[in-house]
Amino acid sequence: MTCVMPADMTKPEEMGIENGIGAMPILGGEPGQVAKDISRIQTYVMEHSRHKIPVLFHCEALAGTLVAGGNQFPLSIGLGAAFDPELVEEMAEINGRQMRAAGIRPMIASPGYKEFLIEPIIGGSLKFAKAVYESPYGTIRSEWKKTDGKTEYLFEIPANTKATIRLKTEEDKTESVVGDYPGATYEDGFVKWEVGSGIWKITV
Repeated sequence: MTCVMPADMTKPEEMGIENGIGAMPILGGEPGQVAKDISRIQTYVMEHSRHKIPVLFHCEALAGTLVAGGNQFPLSIGLGAAFDPELVEEMAEINGRQMRAAGIRPMIASPGYKEFLIEPIIGGSLKFAKAVYESPYGTIRSEWKKTDGKTEYLFEIPANTKATIRLKTEEDKTESVVGDYPGATYEDGFVKWEVGSGIWKITV
């Protein structure tokens, strides 16, 4: 199979998924329940498919991020009827910022989140963001919040995995990161370094 819907997985044992699934869209819902559904489906596929290839979950956002609390905009036919390209560009920017706010991103070369990228996008009116993903290796968590001119981050990396963290910041604010993580480097407005499993708290 190349793509199935979450509703198709109410009775996965009847689906014949011995070759895996491929991709599955995330269609809204309360974040905690979405995380449980992803964990349930991913666990079943990894235990019952022949090649043990993890499902690639993705979220639709053509007219807004389809998660609880995400902004929703008119569909494409309504946007076209507005005859206002600048307004559509503004909408797309908001969608992208909301989807990337927590910044948990897979690396296609490393299936199943054995290695992954965390690159939170901070901007606009957002004051905080948090996301949890139940990977085959365990919980991946990314949180941030703005406090007194600084940004506090919390990242959770599961056992036997590693993450590349990229944080957009000014160079004069990276001293604490570079001091705590000798491998950290600053380039093009981002400080970047790798971390292994554990819970990491960083203030920039």
